[in-house]
Amino acid sequence: MNSKEGPNSYADRYISVSEVNKTKVATTVNYGNKNLKHNSMIMMATQFISMGLSLITAPLMLQGLGEEKYGIWTSLLGIVSWIYYFDLGLGGGLQNKLSTALAQNRNEDANKYVGTSYAFLSLISGIGFIICALFFYVINVPKFFHYDSIGEDVTLVLIVALFFACINFVTKLVENILYATQNAGLVGLFGLVAQLMWIGVLIIYVETGNSYLFWFVVAQGTINLIKNIMASFYVWARFPQFRGAFKSVQKSYAKDIMSFGILLFINNVGSLVLNTTDNLVISRYFGAVDVTPYSFCQKFFGIIQAVFAAAVSPYFAAYTAAYAQNNADWLIRTLKKLWRVWGLFAIFSILGIFIFRPFAAFWLRKELNYQVGLIPLFAGYYILLMFGYTVSSFVNATYQTKKIIMSTVIGTIINIPFSIWLAVNAGFGVDGVVLGSIASMVITIGGAAYVVFKSLKKIKLATVNGREIGQL
Repeated sequence: MNSKEGPNSYADRYISVSEVNKTKVATTVNYGNKNLKHNSMIMMATQFISMGLSLITAPLMLQGLGEEKYGIWTSLLGIVSWIYYFDLGLGGGLQNKLSTALAQNRNEDANKYVGTSYAFLSLISGIGFIICALFFYVINVPKFFHYDSIGEDVTLVLIVALFFACINFVTKLVENILYATQNAGLVGLFGLVAQLMWIGVLIIYVETGNSYLFWFVVAQGTINLIKNIMASFYVWARFPQFRGAFKSVQKSYAKDIMSFGILLFINNVGSLVLNTTDNLVISRYFGAVDVTPYSFCQKFFGIIQAVFAAAVSPYFAAYTAAYAQNNADWLIRTLKKLWRVWGLFAIFSILGIFIFRPFAAFWLRKELNYQVGLIPLFAGYYILLMFGYTVSSFVNATYQTKKIIMSTVIGTIINIPFSIWLAVNAGFGVDGVVLGSIASMVITIGGAAYVVFKSLKKIKLATVNGREIGQL
C-alpha cells in the first residue's frame, strides 16, 4: 500500500468492517481525522466535567470516612487495582489486534479476537479471585498494615472489593473494543455517568452517617459493573457482528493475542509498581494519616495528566491502524503533534506548583501537612508520566513492546527498595517515596524514548526512498 494512504487521506471517509455470514451489516469504523478530533474533544469535555465532579467527590469521601479510613480506602484500592494489570495483556492485546484486523477488513478475525479475549479473561479472573482471596486471609491484612483500630473486618472489605474488581476486570474489556472501533469518546461518557451515580451514593451515605468501608466498596463496585454493562449493550447494538463473538472462541487466537499481550503485561506490571505501591510504602513506614496529604497532592496533579490522557487517547488505536496501512506521514505528524500538546500540559503542571496549596485549602476546607518537596516533586513526576504516555503508546501500537522490556524490568526492580531507602534510610520521608518513583520512571521512559526516536529515523528513511514502513 502507498505510504500516503490511510487515516490522513480519508479524513472524512468511513471504512466498512463488517460482513456477518452472507448478510452485510451497516456498521462502520471511522478513522477520519474529524472523528479523531471529535472523540478527543468529547474525552476532554467529559474529563473537565469529571474534574469538577471530583471536587465534590473527594471532600464527600473525606467527610464520610474521616482521614484514617480515607487513607485506608486509598491503600486498599491500590491493592485491588493490581487485578486490572494481571490480564496477561489480553485487554491491550485485544485492542491492538482488533484495531489491526478492522483496519485491514479482516472481519472474521476481529470477531474471534473479541470472543476469545472474553473467554480467556473470564478464566483468568476466576482463578485470580480464588488465589488472592486465600492469600488475603493468610497474611492477616489488618495486622500487616496496622489497620486494627477502625472497627471493621478489613480482610472482608478487601475480598469484596476484589470480587467486584474481578467481575469488572472482564466486563471492562468493552472499553478496549470502543477504543479499537474509534469510539473513545463513549468511554468518557459512560465513565461520567458512573461518576454521577457515585456522587449520589456518597451524598446518601454522608446524610445517613454511613461510614462503613464495606458499603462504600459495594456501592462503587456495583456502579462500575452497571457502567460496563451499559457500554456492552451499546457495542452489541452498534456492531451486531460482535454478538456471535462468544461462539468464536479459538485457542490459536488466544495465543496470537497473548504473544503480544504478555509483553504489555510485563510493562503493565512496571506501571503498577510505579503508580500504586507508593501508598503502601507510606502506610507501612509512616502510617495511614500520611497517605492522605500524599493522595490529595497526587489527585491534583493527576487531574492535569488525566486531561492530557483524555485528549490524546483516541489517537493510539489510530496509530495501530496507520501502522497496519503503512501510513508513515500520518504517524510522524501525529506523534509530533502530541509532543506539542505534552509541552503545553507540562507548563500547566509547573503552574500547578504555585496554586496547589491555596486550591487544596479551599477544596478541602482544611490545611493538610505537606512535606516541603512533595508538591514540586509531584509536578515533575506527572510531567515525566505524560511524556512516557506518548512514547510508550507509540511503541505498543507499532508492536515494538519487546524492545523496552529490559528498561521496564530494571525500573520496576529498583522502585520499591530505592523508594524505601530514600524515604527511611536517607531521611527524605514521603518526599523520598516520590523521588524513588521518579528515578525508576526515568529508566523506563528513557528506554521507550530511545525506541521511538530510532523508529522515526527508520520511518523517515522509508518515506524518502518511497518504501513501505515494514517491521520497525
